Amino acid sequence: DFIIGDNDSFKQSDLDFNVLFSSQKDFSDLKGALEILSEKQKYIYLSGFSGGRLDHFMCVFGECFEHLNRFKNSIIYLNNSITILPQGTHTLELNAEFSLICFDSNIISLSGNILYPCEGITVYPASSRLLSNEANGKFSLTCSAPIALIKDKYCD
Repeated sequence: DFIIGDNDSFKQSDLDFNVLFSSQKDFSDLKGALEILSEKQKYIYLSGFSGGRLDHFMCVFGECFEHLNRFKNSIIYLNNSITILPQGTHTLELNAEFSLICFDSNIISLSGNILYPCEGITVYPASSRLLSNEANGKFSLTCSAPIALIKDKYCD
């Protein structure tokens, strides 16, 4: 574990931060944390960073997608419900409903054990075209830009 932030929302004095930012800054804690990482960091597990605010949550997505545009070999996990994958072909295994969301125009192919396969479709940012699919085992996802795979309910 590596703890990074400014402790403005967490407020625990007994934690030893590996990197403690000033609370007066013009960037988010997440942006600062991602800038510390290099292309050698394959898996990134994130918790927090949104403070329960929709505006912060949207910026978390933006910063993660930007990171994967720069470092194309990383995979970012947000809590247990969201996996943000870099461009390329990914073999996944899932037995659940899922949706795909992108922040850039993206060419998508889905094949394997899924309800709605597709081949080379172009989707725009935040398109509803990839909502509510269902996987029953292994499937393949090819994307021309980073994409978020969202499973389970994240918001109520």
